Amino acid sequence: MRPIPTEFRKRILEDCDNGLSERKAAQKWKVGRSTIAKIKKQRRETGSIEPKKGKTGPKAKLREHRGLLQQIVTQTPDATLEEIREQLPVHVSIQTVHVELKKLKLTYKKTTARQRATSTGRC
Repeated sequence: MRPIPTEFRKRILEDCDNGLSERKAAQKWKVGRSTIAKIKKQRRETGSIEPKKGKTGPKAKLREHRGLLQQIVTQTPDATLEEIREQLPVHVSIQTVHVELKKLKLTYKKTTARQRATSTGRC
């Protein structure tokens, strides 16, 4: 959802400051009472009614190790994701290694020799 614009927030708060209850203001402006309560709380705690910045999500763990990742793949191009992961200085999932290699457009060995040698059960 998009944040409520600052001008709209000002109008809501003006009504509340002039004696209109949160419930009536919510009906008038077609927003939830909790929305008005949150805006009032934000103004009380921070002094600002500007919309908060969106969350950016988790930080990429391998961004600062891209050079090392490239070096590992260059030195051992037949390494599996598990083998590449073991050489990294940070603990990450195999999926994280895969995604970072894809971003860097690097290729790697998909399966181990043992997995390739096993029978698929077909005749």
